[in-house]
This record gives sequence, structure tokens and C-alpha cells, in this order.
Amino acid sequence: MKKLLTGIIAIAGFIFSAHAQETRKPMDKPHHHERGMMQDLNLTAAQKEQQKTQRLEIKKQLAALDKMENLSAQERKEKKKAILQTQKDQMNSILTEEQKSKMAKMRSDRKEGHENNHAAKWDKMKERLNLSDEQVSNLKTAQEAYHLQAKAIRENNQYTSTEKKEKLMKLQGEHKESFKKFLTPDQLTKMKEYQKEAHKNKKNKKEFKTEKNTK
Repeated sequence: MKKLLTGIIAIAGFIFSAHAQETRKPMDKPHHHERGMMQDLNLTAAQKEQQKTQRLEIKKQLAALDKMENLSAQERKEKKKAILQTQKDQMNSILTEEQKSKMAKMRSDRKEGHENNHAAKWDKMKERLNLSDEQVSNLKTAQEAYHLQAKAIRENNQYTSTEKKEKLMKLQGEHKESFKKFLTPDQLTKMKEYQKEAHKNKKNKKEFKTEKNTK
């Protein structure tokens, strides 16, 4: 029973988890998942040193880009894309052919796993909340529209950071309110309960990890 509840809680956070992420400042760590995979390639000491130097340089370039307030959203997007592509090219340049093949396979597996996990979460959400096909379709459509609107706000340089945050918070509230159009009162109640439980479990897990690391 405990295992089942944990599974349901994890699923319930699926739709809601995106909201908090949308309000954060859009400066992600450059290709952090790529760096994680690089650790599994048994790099030599020389390769690790090259990787460190490259990473620091890319970090400086992204920080400088973040301070360029006169750029349009499209210009900023293109420059960031170019910087990250340069990082990817530099990372690949220090790898052997065997390491490149292994990296390519890990990227493929990661993409496939992400897609399967995404689909599985929707399937479990549908089963646990007894959603109809129409409800699932409506939720997916609303979620996609929400992400597009949030992206447009984040990339609009006419807004200040404070205005972006306010607009994203308003959009988040409107999106949550839209669930009432697609779900029954009972389904809404269950989702809210699972969301609270998921937040509590995530907080406890984070505190446990912090406590463990300080020992």
C-alpha cells in the first residue's frame, strides 16, 4: 500500500511540478546532463583538465551573455545556442572514437528513457484518477499552451525581471484554475492531496540528503 501511494504521489506532481520551474530565472547550467554522462566515459587526467578549462570558459561566456540587456529575445536565444553548441563540439573534440560512440549511445538511451517516462506518467495519472481520454487530451493541450505562454514571457525583454515573475505567477494561477474545466471535484481534490504529499516527501528527502552530506 505504501509503495502504491508513493507511486501515485510521484505521478500527481507531474503536472504541477512544471509551474515552479517556469518562474525561475532561465539560466540553466550549460548541458549539465552532458557533463554527467562525461563522468561515465573514464576520462584521462588530461581530458578532465581540458574539460574543466572548457567548462569555465563557457560559464564566463554565458554569464556575459546574461548581462547583455540590449539584446532581443531572438538574438539572446541564438547566441546562447551558439555558445552551448561550441561547448558540445569542444567536449566531443577531446574524446576518443570509442568514447564518442559510448556518448552517442548514452544520449540515445537518455532521450528514449525520457520519452517513455513522460508517456508512463500520463498513463499512470489517467489510471489513478480515472481520467477519460478526453480529459487527458485536454490536460495535455492546456499544459502545452501554458509552456508556450510562459516561454513567451521569459523571452520578452520588454519586461523587467519583476514583471516577468509577476506575469508568470499570474499565468500559473490561471493554468491551475483551468483544471476545474477538465476535472471533476473529486479528481481535483485527489490531485491537490497528492501534490501536498509529494511536496512534503520531496522536502523530507532533501533534508535527509543535506543531513547525510554534513556528517
